[in-house]
Amino acid sequence: MTWHLEITSMTARRYLPGDSFEARSDFASVAQVQVLGGNKAFISGFLNDSGKGEIPRREWLALRDALRARGIELIRSERKGEARDFETGPAPLS
Repeated sequence: MTWHLEITSMTARRYLPGDSFEARSDFASVAQVQVLGGNKAFISGFLNDSGKGEIPRREWLALRDALRARGIELIRSERKGEARDFETGPAPLS
């Protein structure tokens, strides 16, 4: 008999410069990521400490890239009852 383990849930935490998970610093933002299979993930439960600032675009892109590095090609989320999908592929050249 063999076991196969598949990660289906991750916690994404955003830290400010100088802070880290390893140092057990307080995080600035957190979200739950459910891996749906087929290279898709659903992100929910976003919390941001507004006292630590809004999430800049470059950090949204860093989250996208981190998920892409784990094989996620499509991010699904919902805001105010409206479903949204975001691809993790490279941005088109403009």
